[in-house]
Order: sequence, then C-alpha cells, then structure tokens
Amino acid sequence: YRQRMQRVGLGSITPEQGMAGLNQLLSAPVPQFAMLVTENTGGFPNFDLTWSLSASPELGAVDLNALAQRLQTHSFAITSDVLNAAEPIPASEALLARLLLAQLVRFGLRPGQLFNLTELKQQLKWLALYDKWFAESFALLARVGLIECVGAFNYRVPEDYCDNPWHDWQANRSTWHANPLLKTMLDLVQPMLEALPAILAGQQAATSVMFPGGAMALVETIYQANPIADYFNHVVAVAVREFMTQYLAQQHTTIKPVRILEVGAGTGGTTAKVLPVLSEFQPFIAEYCYTDVSDAFLN
Repeated sequence: YRQRMQRVGLGSITPEQGMAGLNQLLSAPVPQFAMLVTENTGGFPNFDLTWSLSASPELGAVDLNALAQRLQTHSFAITSDVLNAAEPIPASEALLARLLLAQLVRFGLRPGQLFNLTELKQQLKWLALYDKWFAESFALLARVGLIECVGAFNYRVPEDYCDNPWHDWQANRSTWHANPLLKTMLDLVQPMLEALPAILAGQQAATSVMFPGGAMALVETIYQANPIADYFNHVVAVAVREFMTQYLAQQHTTIKPVRILEVGAGTGGTTAKVLPVLSEFQPFIAEYCYTDVSDAFLN
C-alpha cells in the first residue's frame, strides 16, 4: 500500500497530522476539507501547491500538552477488580484457539493434510473477503503450536488430531461466566464460533449473529459495563471535563460554543460516560456529532 502511494507521490498521514487536521476542521468555519501528504510535488502537475487558504479558528486553541499534564494529576490506577477480571484471560484465549481449530476442521480442514492457503481456498471455497482472516488465523494457530508450519507457506494439522474443546469450554463456562469481563466475551464468542462454518461458507452473515434481529445485547458489554471498558471510558470522560474547563478558563471575551466529534458511534459506551460530564457545560456545546451511526445504534 505504501509503495503504491509513493509511486504516485503520496505519503501516509501520521496520527499527529491527522489529529491536527481534525482539530483545524472543528475549530474553523469550513464544512469539509481533504488532506494529502505529498512526497513528490512533481507528481501533481495539475495542483498549484503554492496556493494556500488560511481560516481563523472560531475557537481559542487549547494547549494539548498542558491538558496532558493536568490529566497526570488524576489517579487512574488500575483497580483490583480490573486485574482480577483479566487474570483468567490467557487460559480462555488458549481454549478459544482450540475451538477455532475445531470449527475449521468442521468446516472441512483435514487432519494430516499439507496445504497452503491458495490450495485450501480452492478446496473449501470460502468467500474472498475472508482471505486475510484465514491467513491470520492459520498464523495464530501455528504460533500457539496447534498446527505445524512447514516451510514458508504450508501448514498441516496433526494427523492424530482428535481434540474436543467444547467439552472443556462447557466445564469452564460457569466459572468464567461469573467474571464480569469474561462473561462479556463468552456471550459473544460462543454464538460466533458455533456459526463460524456457516459464516465462512457465505451461508450466514457474521453481522446477523453479532446483532440478532438488530439487537446490540451481544456486543454492547464489550464497550461498557465491564471493568476494562469502564476504566478507559472514565479516562475519556475526565479528559473531556479537563478540556472544557481549560477552554472556558482561557476565554476572555465572547465564549464560542464547542463542536465535538466522536469517531464512530459504536454501542454508545463512551458517549454514556461523556454526556453526563458535558451536561455541566451545556450552554457552551454547539454540537455533538458522530462520524457514523448504524441503524442498530439508532434502534
């Protein structure tokens, strides 16, 4: 991708450049702009790169370095409930890898068969959109030692493979289900793994399993109401409060309302933590906008 971009004279936008661009868009009276990084100006004969347009910010700029320093004064210690919830994760991930292999065998992968991805795709006839998923899945299974990597591009499932990981899954399920973090994963992973062969064959859409009937119950607790998600959403909410406090403190004349852009609506987990904070500053909020909102979110 980067090589193709370089050939036409384009570079990659760094995170710092991207955030600076978003800040400029939100603080200036322009409805939209396009952002390019050029590495070879000669590659754009129809562009006048000497021309520029300056837009005076509508909002006073907030010193993000000062904001970061203010955040460091807060205690964001990882509490014992987060640490305790995360402790069984390695064991659950090891079992999930075994379940993944079991479902791939159910899909048609044969123990003892030496294969590469091109040959296996012709045999199993999975959808092209899952090519990268298969490549990463087999690389993962090789890394954890469940399948053998033969040379640079070939794999093999052990010929004596006869694992039954669903038995171990049911044996651990009740214990793991009492864990608020693992419960979140279990409720989503089990139906997804059970439907995996049908998904890979194109017989069932993955989204129909994740959002049955348009409901978000299976995924919403990934992003809220579990110790790790709640921890990071709390950090975001504190950062928003500090931003608004700093912004209002440095306005000496008319206070211009703030426009806020949240990248992706998701399930609303972050929003649920941020909105109560913003209620304190309601007169100074002009807009709270999402970059994308799904039908499931609106419902």
